[in-house]
Amino acid sequence: MAPSVEAVCLPDAASAGLEKDFLLRLGYSKSDLRELQPGQLVSSFWPLRSERVSMCLIRSSVKDVDIPCSGWYEGEVISQQRKRDNCKWVNIRWNSSQHSNGGKARTMPINIRQVMWCPSYRLDPAAELAADAASGRSASSAATGLEEEAGTTTSGAWLTSATQGCLPTLNHNASKQVFLQKWWTEARQGVVRLSLTPPLVAAELREYHEVRHFLAVRAQDVRLWTAINASGRNLASLDLPPALLSAIRQAKKRGAKYISPSGVFVAPSTVCPSELGLYSLQLIYPSEILGVFAGQWLWERGKGIFTRSRAADEKARPLSEFPNSDAIHKYGMRFQNTDIIDGRKTEVTAIIDPCHGAKTLTVKQVRELDEPFGIMNEPGVGQTANCEVQSRINVLEPTDDEDRYNLLVVSTLPMLPCAELLIHYGQKYDRSYAVGRKSPTLFTPLPARSSCGGEFGTGSLGRSQHHLSETSTDVPSTPCSMVSSASSSSPSMADTPSSKDRQPKKRRGRPPLHCKKMPVPPPTTVDATEQRQLNNPSAKRRRTSRGSSPAKLPSPEDFIYVHLAADDGVCVPYFGWFEAKVLSVASNAGLAMLSWNCDSVNYGQESEVNLFNAMWLHCVTDDVLNVHSCTCPRSWLAMAVASVLPGSGLPQSSQVFFSRWWMELRWGFIGFLVTPVNVIETLKDLQESRRCIAGVVDDEVFWARINSGSCDLSDVPQALVESITEARALGAQHFFPQGLFVARSRIDK
Repeated sequence: MAPSVEAVCLPDAASAGLEKDFLLRLGYSKSDLRELQPGQLVSSFWPLRSERVSMCLIRSSVKDVDIPCSGWYEGEVISQQRKRDNCKWVNIRWNSSQHSNGGKARTMPINIRQVMWCPSYRLDPAAELAADAASGRSASSAATGLEEEAGTTTSGAWLTSATQGCLPTLNHNASKQVFLQKWWTEARQGVVRLSLTPPLVAAELREYHEVRHFLAVRAQDVRLWTAINASGRNLASLDLPPALLSAIRQAKKRGAKYISPSGVFVAPSTVCPSELGLYSLQLIYPSEILGVFAGQWLWERGKGIFTRSRAADEKARPLSEFPNSDAIHKYGMRFQNTDIIDGRKTEVTAIIDPCHGAKTLTVKQVRELDEPFGIMNEPGVGQTANCEVQSRINVLEPTDDEDRYNLLVVSTLPMLPCAELLIHYGQKYDRSYAVGRKSPTLFTPLPARSSCGGEFGTGSLGRSQHHLSETSTDVPSTPCSMVSSASSSSPSMADTPSSKDRQPKKRRGRPPLHCKKMPVPPPTTVDATEQRQLNNPSAKRRRTSRGSSPAKLPSPEDFIYVHLAADDGVCVPYFGWFEAKVLSVASNAGLAMLSWNCDSVNYGQESEVNLFNAMWLHCVTDDVLNVHSCTCPRSWLAMAVASVLPGSGLPQSSQVFFSRWWMELRWGFIGFLVTPVNVIETLKDLQESRRCIAGVVDDEVFWARINSGSCDLSDVPQALVESITEARALGAQHFFPQGLFVARSRIDK
């Protein structure tokens, strides 16, 4: 007889706090989330204006809408109405092809509290190309590098369309941009909407993310990057991820002069062929901190006069009197923000000279210092900037420390590998050439974050960097451009946008790895009473048992899940499990220095946690997930079901991981980095079955025919047909409209 397995139910493996934090990161409004209740099955979240939606209209619940039968109907949100009588009304313009509202494409109000709905825009690159050809419009010329190669595959064409669709066009498609705004916001969190994302697209995203994680882990590997930049090197011998190998080969094909560990490379510009340009080596999401615009800082002492040092003993002088004034005007970038110095608001302005006093910016200098962002160009006519600079203040550093200030390069649009990074220098820049558009505002609401963060459950892939902490001032940076006589398409002193996020220090090429702890907690700390009410009652109990013995402590570089609550001395967005990388551990005391995956834990900074007094588990491993080698998706899903059951015999880390995985799936999202592609395909089929059942829930004739066995199932999703066939093989005696059936019990035989 097999030994019994202790049934251990881990606290807070899935909680309302976790659920709200997840949805908040995906862009859901706080007002909607305040109405979210644990166990709620039908959301009543507001759709966005111009969003294309699919609604399940049941005649018994929407009697004022003229529909031929219950089912799913598509339309576009025209406007929202204020809540009244505990209702949420939206005006929907129905698709005429579905004969809704008597066959007329009319606009009608719908109370979304009474219906199930979901986004329904489906990106179709082939149809878009056909439409462009029919109307005489040419495809966008913005595709470069791998974007051109990607167009030869279905998934590549889909992602290329998803990036180019974010650009402003004359033929504006509001529904498409609303969809892409949501889709990219979700994808940068490691999830995509299951019903709207082709499985092959999810698989390609996973390959791109593996590149991102590889670059984060190997950024400091000098030998690797020396080999990558060496001419004539056999790149296949370096054991690189396939997508990274393809990007590097494409970069060298384009004449790359330098490939940076920051995930960018220098090559001849497509905008200005006589100049060098800067390109992405990896997938870049919108509102990501790509690195620091580094160089020698020239501090403004008065209007138009500068010093190389902040010391008062140096004489200030105009830029025109500096030996490399032409280079400063050509390549320099402006910093401007308001700081609190000696209790007073003080405007801090400076010019960053990436040439470090030299007469020009050379590839040799860029390579030696790994400071590539001075190479960025302006967009050409018909093109759009995809980056901007943001002036940040690290309030953890002393006011007289130069490391208190950073000028960060932030993406404003999604970019595929080998896309050129373009930045608009500002309206006041003195240029003698035509220039393209400024960065669009489509992703402005997204908080800027490091591109080196990971997604929950990917500890087996490894990371060396995490999200930047929120530790800088939240004050505007007023544009203050300089006027230059330069006519080159090389970087200038650009208008700097507002500083809305907080960042710690580091001057060179990429965001900082580590930062100090906050001296004073900001007002965004978690309300412990509210969180205890949201999460399960286990959060109320003080843990008294030791979390580990010295023999079981993790090793440095391990990834672990740690349970955190209000009394653990670490600021958390909710009580529950968080993923962290072990930086160091003292085996005698159990004290571990942890780098958190989630940027909301301890303000994104490292924490010292006593693992003897904390609950922790090793992260789920890749051999459990079988992301690249899953041969039976149904077995994988059966394992995912069993993992959340106490006493299943599976590792407890699986309970933590799959509890979150199911929570995300409940809202229609799938973690593409940790889910095999054939499992995604199976889930899409099962989702179609659920959708079909929801649409015929009140169709008595349909269910009577199902129960009689004479129903024609030719128009029923194949997955549902298979389920009905399997149920009949089990001796199903009756099928219910709720998606249930009665058969002989497998337990009581």
